[in-house]
Amino acid sequence: MCSSDLLQYHAEVRGYIELYTFRKRELVQRMMGVSQLYYPLFEEILDKYNLPLELKHLAVIESALNPNAKSRAGAMGLWQFMYQTGKLYDLSVNSYVDERCDPYKATVAAVEYLRDLYKLFGDWQMELAAYKDRKSTRLNSSH
Repeated sequence: MCSSDLLQYHAEVRGYIELYTFRKRELVQRMMGVSQLYYPLFEEILDKYNLPLELKHLAVIESALNPNAKSRAGAMGLWQFMYQTGKLYDLSVNSYVDERCDPYKATVAAVEYLRDLYKLFGDWQMELAAYKDRKSTRLNSSH
């Protein structure tokens, strides 16, 4: 899969670059530190599924690379899986364990989900929009 259309630079992107360069500098420093831990894992799994390595940055957007991040809507982990989406991709969620917060298992699930979205839409922009939207948790895939 070609990733040349995956990322585009424009005014909105420049605004976020400025936001994280100046106002959220400490957060960026923390993320740069933990990226040394998580990025090799993400790259290994993305490569195994033949997906663009640039998708590793999605976890920065979703969770600021915090494996225990929780959204107001209830999404959890590095990849911000909702409960139903996590279950769809075989992540255990119960009173003892929440595998949405497991960096390895959640990354495998996220990459499988991204792969399925790309198969469904055939377009990286649509795939990323669908991932963020979360309404696509009921994919007509092999799951």
